Amino acid sequence: MRTTFSALGVVALFLAVMVGGYATFVSKPAIAPEEPVGLEATAEVTNQQAGQAAIAIGETVTAGDVSWTVTDAILETELCSFTFPPECEPGRYVSLEFTAENVADRPVTLTEETITLFDASGIEYQPEPDRNNVFVRPELNILFTEHSLLQPGVRKEGKVNVEVLSNASGITALLGDTDPTVSEGEYVDLEL
Repeated sequence: MRTTFSALGVVALFLAVMVGGYATFVSKPAIAPEEPVGLEATAEVTNQQAGQAAIAIGETVTAGDVSWTVTDAILETELCSFTFPPECEPGRYVSLEFTAENVADRPVTLTEETITLFDASGIEYQPEPDRNNVFVRPELNILFTEHSLLQPGVRKEGKVNVEVLSNASGITALLGDTDPTVSEGEYVDLEL
């Protein structure tokens, strides 16, 4: 009797393996999206911008303690360093020129978190130091250098490079407050 149950157990195990193998090879697996690489791995999809109107380049907005004006936005296929001999980095970048003014009665510090770009599909892009420190003159690199401190009433010109995906379109900028606990911000249509 014991051998009969053992034999039945082995047959049942064999059938389970056969059915599982058949299901693996015959059924169509769900197609998973490709795993993002490089920049795509750091891009995040967000719905924060849904329903918010964006202003045009050249208009001034205030977010918390900072008054912002985007003066130009250019789509670049490479970044070249400001030093000689120039080093160039191929890719797809948005170069954003702006002015920022401290409208508070205390000093504020601009950081890379105060400017965020979004494309039409909602992917979020953040500026990174390695795309700015060598490619933007220090006096304009006000998000990543000691020039980021703004005293009350002080206005500075700035420039920032943000790497975007090759298929990014409909890009807007979110210009934010310097207080990381506040989610204030204003959108600017970069017309890219």
